[in-house]
Amino acid sequence: MSVWSEGVAAGVIRLFTDEGQVFEGPVGTATWHATPRVSPYVRAEVRHPDGSMAAPTNPIFLGR
Repeated sequence: MSVWSEGVAAGVIRLFTDEGQVFEGPVGTATWHATPRVSPYVRAEVRHPDGSMAAPTNPIFLGR
């Protein structure tokens, strides 16, 4: 799974599964690998440096 962000000059991309947060990195492009056996879904958040939400996604279900 790859996620990229535009329009947020600084901040973080966070990826979540049913097990909680699995990735955090600077805004730009994030790549994370999973299988449906390990993670039935993934969702992403882009947050500003102060922690406020810039953009959330709905869950992306893997293997469907």
